[in-house]
Amino acid sequence: MTSENAKSATLDVLIEESHVLHAELWEALDECHPTGTPRGKIATIFLELAQQHALAFRCLMAGGLTHSAIPLLRLQFEATVKGFWVNYAATDDWIGKASTVVLKNNRPVEPPGRTINEMLTALQQTAHPLVGVQLREFETSNLKPLNSFIHSGISALSTLHRGLPESFLCQIVRISNGLAGLCATLLAEMSNSAEANHALFEVQAAHMACMPNIRAAGILIP
Repeated sequence: MTSENAKSATLDVLIEESHVLHAELWEALDECHPTGTPRGKIATIFLELAQQHALAFRCLMAGGLTHSAIPLLRLQFEATVKGFWVNYAATDDWIGKASTVVLKNNRPVEPPGRTINEMLTALQQTAHPLVGVQLREFETSNLKPLNSFIHSGISALSTLHRGLPESFLCQIVRISNGLAGLCATLLAEMSNSAEANHALFEVQAAHMACMPNIRAAGILIP
């Protein structure tokens, strides 16, 4: 067995508690029904996609497939950003185009897109100030250092057999959980449910050991 698979009990416990956290987040949203507008529907799909990536990330981490799990964190982040961008910043024209699937050569045509950087810039101007800043900080401080893993660079090559530090693996699990908390909070906001928002706050407070450290400027890298 390689060190990649020899995860410690601490990481195992964190992953198990993270499963509980996510289950409780979704339970708190049971009675939430985001608006049935095209904007609301598209934003909800992106947020649900982000949660699916988060589940796949945890499953791969639990199986010791850490290097395959890390790229899913990027996918989770991008789906989260797109969900927020659709809700707060996408134009009505973009929403209209994204709501209708147009085929070309039997393949769906993507509506005119925005880069993640452009979406983050728009969110810093339209969403709650802390949300835009946190997502930007996440990208700058967390995702850029992971690019080598995402693109099979030297960090991935040099650590595949010797494994990654447990502290690093625990850190990225907590980051994934933090993104999931943001998604859940937006879903509650889109449903105009103060009760769900309160429940989500209590759930996250009860699982602080699973959550990333947060500072006013965003996610703190220890």
